[in-house]
Amino acid sequence: MLAALMLSLALSGQTPQTDQSCSDDNGVDRCARLTEDARALGMATLDVEQATGTEVYRIIQIDGYGRLMPGIAYERRTGSSPQVVVYGKEGARMSAPVSPEAWRTVQSMARFADRELAPLPDEPANPLAGICLHSWLSTPEIANGARRGVPDQPVRRRTESACGGGLTTTFAFDLASMAIKAFPDCDLLDKSEYRNDMTRLEQCLRFKGDRLAAVELMNQVGWRFVPDDAEDKALAWARRLQPTQTTRLDWGGTVTTGGGGARSPVAAFLARFQTDNPSLRGYISTLDAKSSTQIEATGRMDMSGPDDTDLTAPFTQTWVWDPNSLGWTLETWIVQPFVPVR
Repeated sequence: MLAALMLSLALSGQTPQTDQSCSDDNGVDRCARLTEDARALGMATLDVEQATGTEVYRIIQIDGYGRLMPGIAYERRTGSSPQVVVYGKEGARMSAPVSPEAWRTVQSMARFADRELAPLPDEPANPLAGICLHSWLSTPEIANGARRGVPDQPVRRRTESACGGGLTTTFAFDLASMAIKAFPDCDLLDKSEYRNDMTRLEQCLRFKGDRLAAVELMNQVGWRFVPDDAEDKALAWARRLQPTQTTRLDWGGTVTTGGGGARSPVAAFLARFQTDNPSLRGYISTLDAKSSTQIEATGRMDMSGPDDTDLTAPFTQTWVWDPNSLGWTLETWIVQPFVPVR
């Protein structure tokens, strides 16, 4: 495998190449918007990082639906030890120190991150090569890189689509998988609920306060929130919400209270509403863990209305930790009236 890899690199001329396939799923040229995307994430341009002497290995990714994902940067600023930083929109950010071993691993990984693999000799054409939907775009950017202590080129970058992706795409997803290990609380997010480690980092970046508490709650209720394909919907809702006698649900002005497992009036109301509106979906947007025992959440409920009109309703929730059940229980849930999506 290594021999084949090196042969492909040799055939490509060992020179960085820019992937011309820069279009996201919406047809937007993300190469042209790279500076704008970096600015949206609160990241300095690569030229600025190079000029200030920062050694940086970072990625900017666009998911399969044209959404800008968080930026991940392994940085060693002048006079400071290496760290990994996850940059998000609207100033969201989290950072952690990097071990010497992890830093050297990133330096090694980045060696061929901007190289294009050439086809192997006599490699048969792939008849499905032109069929690729919702492909991610990855752009590694490297400034003042080093290879075993030897200075590298001042600036390197390359954009590549995951459709037939090679070294560039591999580096991007591997860097995300490395980064989440630096945040043990984020790494506890249930992998089965997310597409990859980048989407887990995106979710964790939305958490405020006690991230471990937020992760525990998110694993309990699930990212999609509304139980899918449950034969006993009331029981499924009860398991998610763990309602007690003091739980209060205000659903567009209709107030319901009470616990009792699957017999909970709150769980029963939600089960009936979901049965009557099978398109119902729910998403938690933010979790603000005020402490290890109290979390405030925001999100929205979506469903189809008359004539297939898309309806949405924002909500707020308060959760408290129950030391008896060793789980999170819903204290209050206020859902605003559904309105058409604009």
